[in-house]
Amino acid sequence: MIATLALAVMAAATVHATPVAVETKTPARLYGTLNPPQLTAINEETGQISPFPAVVHAEGQADELSAIDGQRGVYYIVGYNFTTAKPNLLGLDLDTGATRTSAPLPFAESGFVGVGQTVDVDPESGDVFLSGRLTATGPHHLLRFDPRDGKHSSIVEIGGIDVLGGDSAYDPITKQALLMYGVNHSGVISIDFFAVDVANKTIKKLPETFKNGHNLESLDYDEKTGYIYGTSTKPNSSGGFERYVGYVNPAEWQFREVGSIEHYPMEYAGIAALNPKARELFLIMQEAGKTPSDPFNLLSVNIDTGKIVRAPEFCTLGVPNATMPDCPWTMEYA
Repeated sequence: MIATLALAVMAAATVHATPVAVETKTPARLYGTLNPPQLTAINEETGQISPFPAVVHAEGQADELSAIDGQRGVYYIVGYNFTTAKPNLLGLDLDTGATRTSAPLPFAESGFVGVGQTVDVDPESGDVFLSGRLTATGPHHLLRFDPRDGKHSSIVEIGGIDVLGGDSAYDPITKQALLMYGVNHSGVISIDFFAVDVANKTIKKLPETFKNGHNLESLDYDEKTGYIYGTSTKPNSSGGFERYVGYVNPAEWQFREVGSIEHYPMEYAGIAALNPKARELFLIMQEAGKTPSDPFNLLSVNIDTGKIVRAPEFCTLGVPNATMPDCPWTMEYA
């Protein structure tokens, strides 16, 4: 999932890696994390936020740097532990919100928590895929992390890119990790899209058409079609821009537009979650004409049509004395 330029200040979690056993699949629902890191259930019909009691303190987190393993009941975020001064992988229990995994990562941090880092889960094995830099100026590495023993191994190295931010998804059918980076090529900003075969440890850069405005602000895998869905922007007839739902088909590496999300131009931090069975993409968006202190809505958008299904008022962004809760820093559906 995506890592954007954001920082949260939070509490020290003990650094350990505990076994993550295969359990009964957690009932499907929408989840998120608050600041400081605290797992919360989200009512997709009403937008009600219901935090679990456990809070992880002294841990930094980045917007949408998360992944979920519904089969084993674990919600992962990549944070920054202020006690150890290292990036950290947290696994939170989907039933209680308690910490099940807390393990230091070998990544070098930039001036902001999580920039250029990604995290995804293999639903078959429960392994976690993580990408980031091992040194401040070195190449990116995609790692496989085993939450059962806390060990990690390198899959591929991605060199020659000055990364501004990252986004990712995992396709369990083709066993490809899909990594999309905002990249600075000697002052020229572009979007680079890589596909990594995690079994054969091979990497390829996808066609240059992905540089031409076809960047998705979030990447979510749809188990029904095998497509990767997200939102993007394009100019509209009035000289402004509009947001729309689009997808990438990994079988042909073509970008397709589904439909515009009408009347909601402002999206919060590229945070999204997909319910593939209901065909709904959940987004935190603000209606046109609103001010920064006004509430954001929890949009449910049909990924086959781009039409809004529901849009209850949901949250605010750090507004003092607000009657609504602060917006989640991440969201996942499982």
